[in-house]
Amino acid sequence: MTTNDPEAYLRYMGAPLLYGVQPVLGLSVAANGAGWIGAGAAYTYRPEMQGLFLRVSSMAGLYRKGAGKDLHGPVQFRTALDLGITQPNGMEYGIGADHRSSARIYQPNPGLNTLYLFASVPLR
Repeated sequence: MTTNDPEAYLRYMGAPLLYGVQPVLGLSVAANGAGWIGAGAAYTYRPEMQGLFLRVSSMAGLYRKGAGKDLHGPVQFRTALDLGITQPNGMEYGIGADHRSSARIYQPNPGLNTLYLFASVPLR
């Protein structure tokens, strides 16, 4: 078993709603057969600096182990922190990190961490 297998991760973020919070949907599939699907919310902080942003998101979802890491149950929460830059055309690029775990629903609660580079395309 390895937890260093590549993972494809798609995330859809809706238009900001109340206080700038955005609805988020996520889906990931790893080369080892592990998968995750979830929904939650995100908030993007955009300081006055040229195009920079910091985004935090949190989603609840379902995990399929495949040949991946045993997280001891299907209900898993995925929390992420992204740092990036927005281009004038709306494209976003950056680096992020996320953590998946059961929030102690299951014992033990080992968790799974991911570091990633991302590119985001606006759908408008």
